[in-house]
Amino acid sequence: MIRKISTPYAIAHTGAIRRTQSASSELAESLYYLGTELGKHIIESYFLDYENIVTPMEQNINILIPRIPYCVVFTTKDEMQSFARGLSEIIRNCVLGYMDFRGRRGLDALNSPVRSIEMPYIGNAFVDTVIVAKATLATGCTAESLAKTAYTHFQPKRLVIASIFYTLQGLIELTTNFPNADIFVVGEADSLNENGMLIPGIGNLEKRMKGN
Repeated sequence: MIRKISTPYAIAHTGAIRRTQSASSELAESLYYLGTELGKHIIESYFLDYENIVTPMEQNINILIPRIPYCVVFTTKDEMQSFARGLSEIIRNCVLGYMDFRGRRGLDALNSPVRSIEMPYIGNAFVDTVIVAKATLATGCTAESLAKTAYTHFQPKRLVIASIFYTLQGLIELTTNFPNADIFVVGEADSLNENGMLIPGIGNLEKRMKGN
């Protein structure tokens, strides 16, 4: 299932990322805030249950309470301290892991045998949900590599892919390869040019984050 987030708050932060003159610190801030926004929607979709409670005024009410099981947020090294951190901090009951693609993108990221992986230690804990955090889904290749690696390692009950900027091609590839995954995205789809870049796009986000 694809879930599209179009709140004014989220759309405003996508605009800040698209803006050429945004500094790297502004990019990181908007990515972080979008991570928290998507995290809230993930909690609302899966982790709220009604409970009968007693208030300090000795009133019995039936109200929604967050019940968040153990989760893993899995991302790229470049997005670990921004987008993925926002997700993990709002969801809270989770650990964070990453893959270092060393700047590789698309099919290079999917097929390259040389990569660094940092899997979080979970001991004997059961992972209910793996959340793959990838800010851009141009073709879906990087997210596919992240999802395959994390799903194979943790064998969760639920797989969620959280992204911001995406193409219809990227969504088709992910839904084909992961038909049971839920995909959260923000706003409308971008198109893809002949060089594999999003249009209207965000440029090379990794380089922009480093101030290049």
